[in-house]
Amino acid sequence: QYVVSAMADLQKTYAATFTEIQKNKDLSADARTKMYEHAAALRDSELNLLEQIYGIDLDWTTPDIAA
Repeated sequence: QYVVSAMADLQKTYAATFTEIQKNKDLSADARTKMYEHAAALRDSELNLLEQIYGIDLDWTTPDIAA
């Protein structure tokens, strides 16, 4: 139950980050892509931490970010 709650919170944070990046019209395409990639890497890192904490194996894929 805790892992589901933690994953939901993680997804909310990722979605909010993604939205904030989209809203910033002053970012160049390159900067925007780098920020998307960083947000995705951070999300993946946090998912890996959840897997370690709860001893589970999540089959999770982060889509490629197209510039």
